[in-house]
Order: sequence, then structure tokens, then C-alpha cells
Amino acid sequence: MRAMSLCLAIGLFSASCTNACPPNPAYQLKKMLRRNKGPFLGAALMLLALLLGKVRMASPFAESERLALLEAQGKTQLALDTATFANEQVLTRLTQIEKGYSIVVSIFDELGLNEAKDGTMKLEDILAKRLVEAAQQLEGESFGNTLDVAWLQLKLGKTLISVGYSEDAVVLIQKANETMSILLGADHPATLTSMNNLAMSYKAANKLDQAIRLGEKTLMLTRTKLGDDHPDTLRSIFNLAASYGQDKQFDKAELLYREIVASVKKKSIIDSPIYAHALVAFGAILMDQNKWIDAEPFIREALVLREKNEPDDWRTFNAQSLLGGTLLGQQKLAEAEPLLLKGYEGLKQRESTIPPQGNTRIPEALDRLIDLYMIKENPDEAKKWQAERAYTS
Repeated sequence: MRAMSLCLAIGLFSASCTNACPPNPAYQLKKMLRRNKGPFLGAALMLLALLLGKVRMASPFAESERLALLEAQGKTQLALDTATFANEQVLTRLTQIEKGYSIVVSIFDELGLNEAKDGTMKLEDILAKRLVEAAQQLEGESFGNTLDVAWLQLKLGKTLISVGYSEDAVVLIQKANETMSILLGADHPATLTSMNNLAMSYKAANKLDQAIRLGEKTLMLTRTKLGDDHPDTLRSIFNLAASYGQDKQFDKAELLYREIVASVKKKSIIDSPIYAHALVAFGAILMDQNKWIDAEPFIREALVLREKNEPDDWRTFNAQSLLGGTLLGQQKLAEAEPLLLKGYEGLKQRESTIPPQGNTRIPEALDRLIDLYMIKENPDEAKKWQAERAYTS
């Protein structure tokens, strides 16, 4: 459009240059009309309306024409009002985005590097503090749509869980869940997601009664709304199974883990992350009950998937240590030893990447090594790993 306007302007300029005489009145009138088309059109419509009003008695169609004209004027005004409102909405949204950007920047701005360097605060503690401050800034109408705020609260809450601040996460995710329940309804998929995350935050905060009650309710609603094999349903099953396991309700946990494994196999999506998570979690639950033979195939399959998809991830080495543990429980010491050693070494090398909720994995790997050398009656090796364990704890 800009190019076309430029071409027209050049054409008009060339035409006026070619004709050197003063412009005639008709040309001047046309030029004035072009430049003031809007005002002239409005005046013309007004004049036409007045004229129609004066002659409405002279024509049987005058009244209907007048009404049609008024309707056209009304539509024109509505379009102008709508455009003005839309423009105001865009400006408001841009302001909200700018505020949101400022909040995000405030989280990561320098990130307390001096405190982290001198050891007064851990980096995850600094991040958690910033996240809580950001969450406080989100509240209030000045930021924007309450549903937008709820989504951000949900995301910040999940991040707080990942850095070990589950109590703060509970408060945030509760607010998000309340907002979504009111605005979207109790069985809306977004509300169900917030419920599942809230149950997960209760579990992380070791509020297992609340985690299980809410987890059971969430699973029931999610099954009804989305079906048994939906990814959100599988996530709800996984989180409830984990809560049962943490509460030592092993039978209930086993049933749910078996359901996840069967569902994923049926859908042929065994490379999905939740499948490997479920295999490891299921195997660990069986190991907690000393069901070493039952646990081995699940952990072994999980390790194959981890080595294929995440060979350098700390969870791959955790699976190695767990598999060594299942063999150790079966007294297969020669097979267990290299897996236990390699699993621990891999975990130790990647210690900085293990999130707070996984901080027991290295001590557990060391305990298996100590048990190995105690069974092998190798006291020197056992003492070495006991010293390492004391230092770790």
C-alpha cells in the first residue's frame, strides 16, 4: 500500500508539473474533497438526512429511507466505537505484557550472584525468594486478566516445587486453583491440571493426607472428563501412586503403576518420559517391600530407555544404581557391583543437576554400596563408603 501511494503521489506530481498553468476551480474542488473526504462525507450524510426529513411527506418511501440511513449511521458509529475499544484493549494488553516482562526480568536480574559467590545464600534459595516476590506482584487488577494471573501463579508454583519450596508453592497453586474453579468450572481441563499440581505440592510438602484426598478426587474427575488413557489422566494416576507410595500404601500404589504401564504399552508410546518415570517408581515401590525379583524387569526396562533417550542424565545413573540394588537383593553380587559403582559415580558427577526432591538419591546409592561390601565381607571397602556416606549426610 505504501508503494502504491508513493506511485500515485509521483504521478500526481508529474501531472501538475506538466501543466504549468494555475489549477482550475474544478481541480481545486476535487483536491479539497480528496483531502477532507471524512468530514465532507459526514456533512453530506447529515445534509441528506435533513433533506429526507423535509420531503418525507412527499414520497411514500421517504420514511423507510430515513430509517435505513439512520441504521447505516448507527452501524458506522458502532464500527468506530468497536475499533476504538479494540485499540484501547491492545494498549492495555501491551501495558500488561510490559509489566509481566518487568516481573520476569526482576526474577533473573543479577540473581543475587554476589550472595551465591560468597556462600551466604544458595542460588536456588535466591531464585525461590525472587519467585515469591514475583508472585506477590502478580496479584491485583493492575497486571491484567485474573485467569492470566492464575496461569502464572500455577507455573511459578511448579517452579517453587522444583527448587524445594513446596510450602510457598502450596499457597500459590491454591490461589490458581480457586480462580480457575470459579471462572472455568470444577471439571474444566485447566482446573483439573491445577488440582493435580496442588495435590503434587501437598505431597512435596509432606502433607500426605491432603495430597491423597485431593489426588483421588482429581483422578475421579479427570477419568470422567478425559478418559482413562488421556495424558492428563496418566499424570494424575502417577502423582496419586507416588503419594500412596510415600504414605506406605504399597498395594494401592502398585495397582496404579501397573495401570500406567499397561496403558502406555497399549498406546505404543513407551518412549514417553512418563513411562520411564513409572517403571522406575514402580520398581522402587517393589524394592521398598524387598520384592527384588519382581522389581528387576521394571528397573531394567527403565534403564534401557534412559540410556537410549537420556544417556547423560542423572536419572540414568540412578536407574543403574537401582538395578544393582535389585541384583544385590537377590545375592547376585558379581552382577550388582559394577552397576552400583557406576551408578554412584554418575550421580556424584551430576550432583549439581539433581533437584531438591531427588536429594536422597546419592545417599541411597551409597547405602547400597555399603551393603554390598558388608555382604562380601570386605570391611575396608565398607568403611571407605561409610566415611563417604557420613560426609554426604
